Amino acid sequence: MVSHSQASAAAMLDRKVQGKTTRNPRPFPPIGVITRTSTHAFMTPDPLLRRAQAIVEHRRREDRRLSVTALVRELRTTDVTLAQRFRRHLRTTPAAYILQRRIEYAKELLREGRMNVEEVAATCGFHDCSYFGAVFKRVTGTTPGSWRPARG
Repeated sequence: MVSHSQASAAAMLDRKVQGKTTRNPRPFPPIGVITRTSTHAFMTPDPLLRRAQAIVEHRRREDRRLSVTALVRELRTTDVTLAQRFRRHLRTTPAAYILQRRIEYAKELLREGRMNVEEVAATCGFHDCSYFGAVFKRVTGTTPGSWRPARG
């Protein structure tokens, strides 16, 4: 079923395509915005940082947590160099960035609604569900359950 606003938007687009003008076009806000990896990450000029972000993105889907030490080792750099680059370009620490990306992945999984909170916690490398809930709330300001779709 098409809503009135969708029909209005389609009619306006049709008039634009035909080269006709529209009277007082009313803006249509987006239904929702989902930040995806392709639009979020790797927008830094620093090649080391881009590699670090790629590793974090790849490894955030693993059920064991990526540590800063492992990231430093994989990048063949030092923790000081990596911290400086993260601070300079992203205004955060490597550990905070890794945690933020894990929480973003958790939000994606929770929105999908295929897993319960305990399963999402384990999938994102949190082996204690209550700790996951506390960290999630600290980072997002809401509980993991509030990100799950409403059952209807």
